[in-house]
Amino acid sequence: RRITGGEALVRWHHGDLGIVSPSAFLAVVEKNGFIVRIDRYLWESVCQALQRRVRENKMLIPISVNVSKTDILVMDVAEYMISLGKQYEIPPRYLEIEISETAYVQCETEARDLEYKLRQAGFRVMADGFSGDFVSINTLRRCDIDAVKMDLRFFSGKDPDQMRGAFEQAKGIGKPIIAVGIENAEHLSILRRCACNEGQGYFLYRPMTVNDFEEAVDQE
Repeated sequence: RRITGGEALVRWHHGDLGIVSPSAFLAVVEKNGFIVRIDRYLWESVCQALQRRVRENKMLIPISVNVSKTDILVMDVAEYMISLGKQYEIPPRYLEIEISETAYVQCETEARDLEYKLRQAGFRVMADGFSGDFVSINTLRRCDIDAVKMDLRFFSGKDPDQMRGAFEQAKGIGKPIIAVGIENAEHLSILRRCACNEGQGYFLYRPMTVNDFEEAVDQE
């Protein structure tokens, strides 16, 4: 029941349509390559917000940002992250990097090289979007990550025993598990019985603006 971190995600504030969910446009920007520009913008925005809190002598908590397969293949993500940290004087531990499970499965060598460079520089690295299948478990078992983010949407509508079973399999990776997509009290109950200590989802907090998030943190 404490805020231990946050995840920075993009929303499109459209003049006519209002706030547009990423699910409506991410596939397009990934296909045309604009995802790299959006991600760079988001990463730098997080660093700017963290720097401002440092200067205002406010409490810092880790903020995670996402890295896609496209990012890894077209740019030197490690060098870019390290340069941002130095430019904005942000301790690396407060900028957590989420590498998508897809990246680990489809370009494992490049993803693991990035993971190594980031961890050497002091960043915390997590595998995002863990689905619990055999391929992903075997892939992540070979990785030197700090945590695994397990997406409960893969188990939506299924028997709760399947979710518990997937958690038991995930524990075999030997890394802390962070649950993503907690939407009801039943999810929370199952996660507690699985000894899962961290998670995010609409049942805990809905997506909010940077200002609203900072207010919530300051009230802790």
